Amino acid sequence: NMETVELYFVSYDYNDCYAITADTVKLNLKLQFVPDPANAPKLSINGAKYDQEALNYTETIEAGKDISLSIIGQDFGSDEIELFISGMEFELADLGMEIQNISGQSPVTSEFYWITDCSMLNDSSVTEYTLQIIGRNKLKCGLEAADTILLKLKVIDPQREEVITFPNAFTPNGDGKSDTYYITELPKDTCKDRFEFVEITNRWGDKIYKSEERDFEWNGVGHPQGVYYYVIKFTESSFKGTLSLIGPNNN
Repeated sequence: NMETVELYFVSYDYNDCYAITADTVKLNLKLQFVPDPANAPKLSINGAKYDQEALNYTETIEAGKDISLSIIGQDFGSDEIELFISGMEFELADLGMEIQNISGQSPVTSEFYWITDCSMLNDSSVTEYTLQIIGRNKLKCGLEAADTILLKLKVIDPQREEVITFPNAFTPNGDGKSDTYYITELPKDTCKDRFEFVEITNRWGDKIYKSEERDFEWNGVGHPQGVYYYVIKFTESSFKGTLSLIGPNNN
């Protein structure tokens, strides 16, 4: 935004013989118009936390969950505002991020929506994606003032609640109550740690039952009452304990 103005200064000299001499000086003035940063749009994000130290917005999402945010551009005049949103080192569409660049009179809002999944962890337990948001308005004399903020979205492996206890006994006597051994609420799968199988052994370490189904049921048929041992195997963790087969087996 620069304009050039040319000024000419001419000096004339009239002598006694009516002769005229003259000289001319040309002065080029370059006028540069600099927008006042104070006139830039003010950007904010509803639904994300503002980090006072880093001067950016952040939000953490468990893989498999969705997130909705409102990106707002506003100034105190009637200038037209444009919002531009882009991913830093990635394309928004490649990750299924739904948002649009938008323009209009202040205030303007662009809605952001994203459904995450385990693939966005990139074989890690935490992956961060940074979005750059630019708000720009058009001022007088064709000038533009702009502001930029960053939005850092951290995708994490789903958190698993601490497992307290599992059932430790069943009575396969055919009365319709606790006739089989099963677990109604196994620990939930995470992106990195998923259920693989459950295995039951006797006191001598012989494997007598194995299932790769979460809704397994062991009826204990062919095995006497006594204490048995179970292992619930996940990709990266396992849970071990004992269970008792009580009374005669009428299954």
